[in-house]
Amino acid sequence: MQPAQAEIIAIHALQFVMQDETLCERFMAITGLTPTEIQNNVADSGLHLGALEFLLQHEPDAAAFCEATELPPGTALVAQRLIGGEPE
Repeated sequence: MQPAQAEIIAIHALQFVMQDETLCERFMAITGLTPTEIQNNVADSGLHLGALEFLLQHEPDAAAFCEATELPPGTALVAQRLIGGEPE
């Protein structure tokens, strides 16, 4: 996986979280971010990575994300490690 592909997956993770009311509320509660802060920082790769890490903290959420985006299981974790600077 290339870094650009990992970033696209992370952007999709943020979209996935923001489109689900329950996930969105939980993400904001955990991060302390407001809707305005998220909107103002939507292009920030750190926010994308945060959304991806958020999904990976709860296996059913990660599985739902992979299913919705038609990613093979484990792809989100590989993307997170690549963006976060960890070896694959």
